[in-house]
This record gives sequence, C-alpha cells and structure tokens, in this order.
Amino acid sequence: MLDTTTITVPPAPAPRHWDSRRVGAALAAARHHASRRARRGRLQPADREDLRQDALVALVVRSQGYDPALGAWSTFADLVVRHALADRDAARSTTSHLVFGIELDHLPAAAGADPTSDLVTRLDLERLWPCLPPLLRRVLALVAREGSVADACRASPMPTAAFYRAVADLRLWLRAAGLAPPEKECGVPR
Repeated sequence: MLDTTTITVPPAPAPRHWDSRRVGAALAAARHHASRRARRGRLQPADREDLRQDALVALVVRSQGYDPALGAWSTFADLVVRHALADRDAARSTTSHLVFGIELDHLPAAAGADPTSDLVTRLDLERLWPCLPPLLRRVLALVAREGSVADACRASPMPTAAFYRAVADLRLWLRAAGLAPPEKECGVPR
C-alpha cells in the first residue's frame, strides 16, 4: 500500500480573473499611453483607437505572466502597454526606412534586415511606380542603381539644384505613400 501522507501535490494555480480593478487599470494604461503616442505622432482619433486596442490585446496576452509577488497589477499593466506600443513603433519604423535598397535621409540602404518587410516595401513601391511622374521615376531608378543620393547626383546629367529638388519631391511622394521615415528622423521641424 502506498503511503499518501508523504506525497505532497502542489496546488493548481488559481485562474486569474479580471476583476473591475484590473479592467480599470488596463483600460486607463492603454488610454493614457495611446493618447500620448497619438499626440506625439500627430495621429488621427481612429489611429489612437487602434493603438489602444493593440495595447489591450498585448496586455490580455501577457496577463498570464503577472506575478502579484513582484508588483501591483497597475504597474504590470503600465509596463506591458508601454512595451507593446514601443514594439509596434519599432516594427513600423523598420519597414518604412528601406526603399528599394536606397539610402534615404542619411539612413543606410540595409536598414531593413527583415526580408518580409523588404517584400512589403517592394510591393508598395511597385504600386506607387505608375503614379510617379517620369522625372521622379528616372531619379528613383538612378538612386537605386547608384546606391546613394550623392552618387546618383554625380551620375545624373541634371544640374545639382534640379536633382535635389526632384529628390525632395520624390521624398514627398514616398512619404505620402507611407514609405518614408517619420518626421522626427527626417529633420522636419514640428
């Protein structure tokens, strides 16, 4: 006969329920940080709502990792939301820097290391290509062939001022298509 008095079975972890305090703290953290990011990025209200929802989804997914012995739920929620929004920003910025292997605004041509984001960028460029004026198509092709804006300027038959005006127009087209770096990194004043 087996002696069951010496065998101890660890108790099963109690299911983690979201009471009204937890829900309130999660909503407050998501609302606060999404609003803050939206103000800084000058985003529309719909984009702010998307940020808030992304933060809440991340919080629900990571809520199983909450340990009450390590800190308050509100602190955990705040940290998870901030990290989720930072991860989202980092993911967006890597896809917007690489434009067909082109160095744009002093960013290296190898800024996008993820082949998936490169593919998405190439598809976006193929969608934009027919919309570009012929001059900007030639400038883009020249920059892609030469590898940098400065080298393309030297190889171009255009006068330097006209070439850089075309590059500025190209950057505006790329920005409108969502393919250029954010304003903060381009040196555009706020």
